[in-house]
Amino acid sequence: MIQGILRVVRIVVHNWPLKVAAIGFATLLYAGLVLSQSARTFAGSVPIETTNQPADVYVLPDLGVVTGIRYVVPETLGLRVPETLGLRVDASSFTARVDLGGVNPTGGPVSLIVHVAATDPRIQVLDFNPKTITVTLDRITSRAVPIRAAVSSVPTGFELGDPVLGQTTATVRGPQSTVDRVQEVLARIQIQPSGIDVNQVVVLVPVDANQDELSPVDVTPTSVQVKIAVFTDRRTKTLPVNPVVAGTPAAGFEVASIVVDPIVVSVQGDANDLAAIDRADT
Repeated sequence: MIQGILRVVRIVVHNWPLKVAAIGFATLLYAGLVLSQSARTFAGSVPIETTNQPADVYVLPDLGVVTGIRYVVPETLGLRVPETLGLRVDASSFTARVDLGGVNPTGGPVSLIVHVAATDPRIQVLDFNPKTITVTLDRITSRAVPIRAAVSSVPTGFELGDPVLGQTTATVRGPQSTVDRVQEVLARIQIQPSGIDVNQVVVLVPVDANQDELSPVDVTPTSVQVKIAVFTDRRTKTLPVNPVVAGTPAAGFEVASIVVDPIVVSVQGDANDLAAIDRADT
């Protein structure tokens, strides 16, 4: 009797590490089977965001979205816990992020690992796509560039005077690889067929050497005042400067002399407008 019992014990404990491992492996296979049969797939998409992004780093291009998120909740495993009933899963139920901490923004492509997590602790994420994304990280920089008034076209019969700008330079700010390509910022003007002089505030547009608009670039100021005289019969006329002195000197003082420099100025305008002008008053 005792020998029989010992024989059974020896059979049980023989190669026990292998038997324990086999049991564990079988358990994992069963758990995987259960999960694969009860997993659900979220049909929507979740935008990828950044964490630990330095203030002077810009991410190019858009990070995209995560799709095909497979997940399980307790009720899908047959554990119909009361607080899990009626659980609603939508885009707000997940977060997708890439960590920019410690990444060197060289202006070249960088591969980043995507991390997806559930915002509700009752949801367990199993799988998603993509696992990694490739982005370009660039330093944010700024510099001053000239402002130029760019007239699209001049209607027949009109001639333009020189543009007068409220200021002649602007500051552009953005990713260094883009800011370095900014040649100038344009104040684009269109002359009306009526020939009315231009006097308006115009939005500034950053462009490269080929006059193509660049983005993303911030411009400061965002707009500028532009004045352009429009002529139908442009003429130039020289006029004497006539000093107009107002007021009376204090008691005991008098005006000894008045000196004008320069004594003449050159003006331009339509012939009809200049005909009646014979001096330039100060």
